[in-house]
Amino acid sequence: MSEDTLIPVTIALSLLIFALSWLSVGFIITRFTAWGDLVERYSDKATARSLGTFRLQGAYVGREKLGASYRGCLTFTATNRGLRNAIWKIFAPFVPPILIGWDEIETQHAKAMMFDMVRLRVGRRGSIWITIAPSLARGIERVSDGQFALPTSGE
Repeated sequence: MSEDTLIPVTIALSLLIFALSWLSVGFIITRFTAWGDLVERYSDKATARSLGTFRLQGAYVGREKLGASYRGCLTFTATNRGLRNAIWKIFAPFVPPILIGWDEIETQHAKAMMFDMVRLRVGRRGSIWITIAPSLARGIERVSDGQFALPTSGE
């Protein structure tokens, strides 16, 4: 192989390896954390009227100590049927959005490091947590037509 063809081939192979690595890491993180369970249980197949959308948000999604932090790559949409969550497609191109019914969400106060946060306990047993910033929780409450409530003090 001549030197003239070696450089373009090396660049093409490097880009291919980078793209495959990027997709693999995104798949592993979403599949083997609680997000994979959320997709299985709450696939967004229902038509729902949007009440308000919050883009480029972050959250910790997981169970107690095991989970993943999604910083600035989530979209939360309050709908008439529940809370829709989606990961920005560049980070997880094959992961569909989820729609969690309002009756499946329980809110409580949480601490992350030294910061006050709001934890959404998802599911009948609340085994999956989505921890969000209080400002996002207040925004969801504001647009949710009374279906989403912030935790009361002491919870």
